[in-house]
Amino acid sequence: MKRKNASSDAWPVKRRITGVVAILVMVVIDVGSVFMACDILSEWMTWPPVITFQHGIVFVLLMPVFILFFIIMLVPPVFF
Repeated sequence: MKRKNASSDAWPVKRRITGVVAILVMVVIDVGSVFMACDILSEWMTWPPVITFQHGIVFVLLMPVFILFFIIMLVPPVFF
């Protein structure tokens, strides 16, 4: 008796492709946010020495950390 692979039933090809696209979008958002944060910080370093703080830069710097967990969660079902 042949046993079906449960993984192939739960994640058909269309869903796997959607997962790969989701991973790519998240990676692009991560890379873009790191680039934007580095660009903003390098611009701020050229200004006179005053304290400048914005909540947005903290969000942009920490976004890759939070999105990384979603990428890690998507990898096993999509590729294995």
